[in-house]
Amino acid sequence: RGKSTRKVRRIGAKGEIVAGFAGATADAFTLLERLEAKIEEYPTQLLRACVSLAKDWRMDKYLRRLDALLIVCDRTHLLTITGQGDVLDTEDGVVGIGSGGSFAVAAARALVAADAAAGCGAEGRWGMSAEEV
Repeated sequence: RGKSTRKVRRIGAKGEIVAGFAGATADAFTLLERLEAKIEEYPTQLLRACVSLAKDWRMDKYLRRLDALLIVCDRTHLLTITGQGDVLDTEDGVVGIGSGGSFAVAAARALVAADAAAGCGAEGRWGMSAEEV
């Protein structure tokens, strides 16, 4: 059985940040390493660390060639970082990247809407918290 890459991982000094990627694995690992360095530089400012990474990604001749997308979140932010220098925040708490990203976003939004219509709390109709999902 072949090994698979873990595309979602905890980063930061205490593992308080979750990061995921789509695209070329080696490129994404390079970007995640750079992001971890930015988080060390700005330990309590995830948004600032992500903006700094996006700026470097867009401006640096080597980094500009990297082909990946990142999703990064902590307790207060859910961000998508692109190679064009964009740091995108979500309006509804749902994001998706990669080849199936739009399908995942549509399914998640439908689930959120169904739970809201049913008057379910934070754990939703399925009885699972976000951590369990």
